[in-house]
Amino acid sequence: MSYMIPTWEVSVENKKLFRQAVIECLINQALRVKISGKRFELNVRSLLPSDLGLETWDTPPQATHTTVPWIHYELDQKVVGLYKIVQLSENPTVSEIGVAPPATKMYDISQLYGLIPLLKKLEGTDDLEILQIQYGLENLRMEGWFTEPHIFDSHIAISVTSNSSEKTNGDKLVLVGFVIEKDKYS
Repeated sequence: MSYMIPTWEVSVENKKLFRQAVIECLINQALRVKISGKRFELNVRSLLPSDLGLETWDTPPQATHTTVPWIHYELDQKVVGLYKIVQLSENPTVSEIGVAPPATKMYDISQLYGLIPLLKKLEGTDDLEILQIQYGLENLRMEGWFTEPHIFDSHIAISVTSNSSEKTNGDKLVLVGFVIEKDKYS
């Protein structure tokens, strides 16, 4: 069963190993579904919003305690692997995301925000940058790692939903992963 681990609980070495394992899994999957017949013809790159039919990583506006579709996109001639979520909003409101297929798996991402409200209350400020500097948390990011990556084949429709704990105009929530596709120069 896959779940979310806050980034501060994952060692630097494990992050490197996990990213390498995701890439290797994607390459093997790309060869299996015949994106290319040869490993050297495959191109590995970081996931962009456009790879999922988005212009930006902004989630849609939503009412309190509602789940709304965010991404529904069919992959064409590429394999995608998601392994991490990064919340870039100053005041995050999205509390869960759902990723499918196969069945929709819901992830509680509110745990990624736990430290920020505490620090804001202690210091009486909403300025996240000041808090990060004051407490030596410049590298603290609101990001979480899936314990198991989500791997999507070519011609599969990826669906991602967001659920907000309060009314929101949307959060900037980045899905981090890799894309494997045939190298256009092969």
